[in-house]
Amino acid sequence: MKKRWNAVDALAKAKSYMDTLEIPEFITGFESGDYKAPTFKDLITATPDEIGKYLIYFGAYRALLEQHVADLESRKGAMSAHFDEIYNVMSFELLREYDMKGEKRPTKEATRGEIFLKNDDLGDLRRNIIEIEAMYQQALGRLKLYSSAVATISRVVTVRTGGFDGDRRERN
Repeated sequence: MKKRWNAVDALAKAKSYMDTLEIPEFITGFESGDYKAPTFKDLITATPDEIGKYLIYFGAYRALLEQHVADLESRKGAMSAHFDEIYNVMSFELLREYDMKGEKRPTKEATRGEIFLKNDDLGDLRRNIIEIEAMYQQALGRLKLYSSAVATISRVVTVRTGGFDGDRRERN
């Protein structure tokens, strides 16, 4: 008997996908074997070379995540369009059968259930869309995390270079 699918399966696949990207959940060190995540204190006291490394590190992972998010979004869109197309055709055909028999049309929910009972592939496609959506949301969350890290480091650079000088604002 085939194992029943559930949302936990979708989340497990999403986690597995994120693991294959080899993008740290957040901020590991730059030296091999050094996995100490930098703290805000580290960032404030970091040398210009260290800040440059942070920007490269976070920026590179952000760029990679942007590509993966775009890929997942396009896959999700294509799969959703395919699902909608099949579902709409099957719904039309099913309701036409009821009309031709002179029977009362089923409710929207009953129609959906009957369509899924008649077409296992459509159910599989819907589950795949849910799994892709979970992957997309996890990748998007990590992208936001890395984007925020780049923004924070950029603000530190701005403060250090005098781009945010209180005296300068008062003169303007």
